[in-house]
Amino acid sequence: MTHIDHFESMFRAAAKTPFVYQPLVIRRILLVSDLDSEKAESYQSQVRHFLRVLDGQDPEYGLITNGQFDGVADLLCQVESFAPDLVVTYRNLRTPVHDHPHSLGTHVDVLTQVMSSPVLLTPRPFAEAQPQDADHWDGTSHVMVITDHLAGDQRLVNMAVALTLLNGKLTLSHIEDQQVFERYMHVIQKISAIETENA
Repeated sequence: MTHIDHFESMFRAAAKTPFVYQPLVIRRILLVSDLDSEKAESYQSQVRHFLRVLDGQDPEYGLITNGQFDGVADLLCQVESFAPDLVVTYRNLRTPVHDHPHSLGTHVDVLTQVMSSPVLLTPRPFAEAQPQDADHWDGTSHVMVITDHLAGDQRLVNMAVALTLLNGKLTLSHIEDQQVFERYMHVIQKISAIETENA
């Protein structure tokens, strides 16, 4: 092993923040919907079944329906006043899906960026292309975390653990930025002591 390899190994070990498991308690879950009351309650029932892994914590559920908020600012005020540990909604909330097929929609975009609470996105309920049977909402036996900053993101991993059913499968995925990777490789190619092919 070269001195550079030894240094790199020591540097990587020192740079990593060790993961600390802290069980999350989810006391309050808020569902945000653009549906009428009847359909929103049906959606809430599906979400409760989907999140049954949290039943042991006996969370309080809140529900915001279509007629209960005017615009993004009003929605944010209502969400903040409920003080949820988890917000549940779906993409294209109050946004025509056909006009914005590749967008989260303004409301969801703001929720995910402004709120300190995590936001769980489910399939859009009652969409024509969306199956509504019980199997579709069968729970969280398979959970995947996908992020570009997995190291040190203990809250994200702890939330994923909390949402994974007992004996379920949790997959942690780290996505490396292609541009950063290529920059590292360009530097490595200039260091003769490091075998580029191995790197």
